[in-house]
Amino acid sequence: MDKWDSKTKLWMAALVAVCAALPFLQCLSFQFLVNWDDGLILSYERYLSFSWENVFHWFKGGYYFEQVLPLTFISFMCDYAVGGLNPAIFHAQNILWHMIVCVGVFMCFTLFRVKPWLALLFAIAYAIHPQKCESVAWIIERKD
Repeated sequence: MDKWDSKTKLWMAALVAVCAALPFLQCLSFQFLVNWDDGLILSYERYLSFSWENVFHWFKGGYYFEQVLPLTFISFMCDYAVGGLNPAIFHAQNILWHMIVCVGVFMCFTLFRVKPWLALLFAIAYAIHPQKCESVAWIIERKD
C-alpha cells in the first residue's frame, strides 16, 4: 500500500486550500476601488443582472478596455445575483477561485509523481506567494 494514501492527500489538499484563503480573508472587508478598474463594474451595473440579453452582451463584445472578457463578467453577474453590489461577495469569489487553483497545483504535482510532502510545500508556496496578491485582492483582476 502507498505510504501516502488518498485520505492523507485529501487532508493535504484541504491544508493547501486553507493556506490559500488565510492571507486574503481580510479582503472581505475591502470596498471597490472606485477610482481604479473596479469602478467599471459599477458603471456596467445594468449588464450585471442575469438575462440572456446581458450574457450575449458580454460574448458579442461588451468591452473592458478593448478586451473581451465574457467569462469574467459572467462571474461578476453571479456575484451580483448573490449579493448585489456588495464587494465582499466579489472578493469571496476571487478567494474561492484562488483556493481552487492552489488545490489544482497540488493535484498536478501529485499526478506528476512528485512526493506529496514536496507537492504540499510547492502548492503552499504558490498559494501565499506575494505575486498572487493583486490577482486575488483586486476584484477586476479575476481575469488573471
